[in-house]
Amino acid sequence: MVAAILTDRPFIFKGFFFMAGVEVKEFTVLGLKMWQQVLVCLILGIIVGFLIQGDIALAEKLKIIGTIFINLIKMVVVPLIFLALVSGITSMHDVK
Repeated sequence: MVAAILTDRPFIFKGFFFMAGVEVKEFTVLGLKMWQQVLVCLILGIIVGFLIQGDIALAEKLKIIGTIFINLIKMVVVPLIFLALVSGITSMHDVK
């Protein structure tokens, strides 16, 4: 509400967030929207999984990519939870 007063623009609904006159560009790679990228990568992962099903040596070489991915996710989770808690606590109003 304050942003609308300061900018003299009505709120524009973009996804789940209300933003005061902010244009949001959708993230695209090779002209594909995010959901299309996820779908293509999911299908490619299934195909690669079926192709290397019997090749243990190649699977061991590709295992490092999965391990790095999982470790990166683990590294991001703790700060996200901490910042969500801090943000929730700081946005609390007086409950009187």
